[in-house]
Amino acid sequence: MKSKNYFFFAAVVVIALIGGAVFFLTSNKSKNPSGPSLEEQNVIALKPEDIGLGLELSNNNREVLMTLTKLDGIKSIEFEASYDVNETDPESGDNIVVSQGATGEVVVEGEGEVTREITLGTCSAVCRYHDVASDIKFILRVNFSDGRVGQVEDSLEYPTEDK
Repeated sequence: MKSKNYFFFAAVVVIALIGGAVFFLTSNKSKNPSGPSLEEQNVIALKPEDIGLGLELSNNNREVLMTLTKLDGIKSIEFEASYDVNETDPESGDNIVVSQGATGEVVVEGEGEVTREITLGTCSAVCRYHDVASDIKFILRVNFSDGRVGQVEDSLEYPTEDK
């Protein structure tokens, strides 16, 4: 008699565990706690002139000046700048080309015009500037105040020895 009760109790526990696992696994698939991905959002393709984007190299070619002049209805702009860099391989001593870049966010809500200086290199106590070997590609994500999202792509010609 005790063995029948034991098997009955064990069967109920196993069924409950399986049911709980199935519920947990299926309920997590339908939830997305971080919100919709960019693919799920309707990202608006914008032109650089739509946000008054201006890109200009500094006199020493070590920084890019990014100017934004049409900011009505925009909360913030996230940017990514990518470019190739000449470096020396520490193991072989050969010259190699590697990808580098810079990212950041500019909060522009309430601003009429914003200019940011983007360093082409890394800075801590001392700046180490990159030996840029290509044009600089920019991708900007425009976060509108009403929740819409736009994207702008542009590039800045970098004066390399090959050009």
